[in-house]
Amino acid sequence: AVVSTQSTGDTVSKLVRDMTCDLETRRCITAHDRETITGLNNNLNMKHNPEYRATNPTIYPTFKIHKLSKKQIEDKVVPSARFINSSRASPTYRAEKWCSPHLTGMSREYCKDEYILDSDDFLKYITAHNESLSTLASPERPKFK
Repeated sequence: AVVSTQSTGDTVSKLVRDMTCDLETRRCITAHDRETITGLNNNLNMKHNPEYRATNPTIYPTFKIHKLSKKQIEDKVVPSARFINSSRASPTYRAEKWCSPHLTGMSREYCKDEYILDSDDFLKYITAHNESLSTLASPERPKFK
């Protein structure tokens, strides 16, 4: 049986609405949080703002280049791909945007000095590490390359 994207989206939307309303009832989130996540106003009617209407999904690949050996890269082997499904304002889009700052805060607190924000942050970390090693006299300490 083939399930249309629209009916799947409607089902997911309903699940997100039901879970969010339940969380509000149990006072785990505020009415403002519920409205931000679901687009439901205080009367539990959908807001008419276009930001609450999902866009058509776009599917694109990210290639797993890290899975290839040097020889495979030289031979121009096509790497396997992971497909990403992106859709702004999809049923889970706003929930993810609402959760993200909370999860980031917990990650930073848990990881403390080991937290790495992104690639630029990682490169700064590696550079600082290598510079700290260059001040030491011991040549056997490994540097990241």
